[in-house]
Amino acid sequence: MDTPPMPAPEMTVGELIEQLSVMDPEARVWLAVNPFFPMAHRLDAVTAAEDQDGSPTVYLAEDPAGVQYG
Repeated sequence: MDTPPMPAPEMTVGELIEQLSVMDPEARVWLAVNPFFPMAHRLDAVTAAEDQDGSPTVYLAEDPAGVQYG
């Protein structure tokens, strides 16, 4: 019997900043969605909010056009 995969741990803003700090600051940022059938989406905004438990959460928002690339 196969064990279902565990969800990936949630990434923090600090971890994201650390990973981005080694990247070219002029590089474009896209969001890769669905690793089994990858599609790229352009980012439009970064928004801070609270999740359903009241924890601070940052959302990387997709381009409002919602166009898939790649």
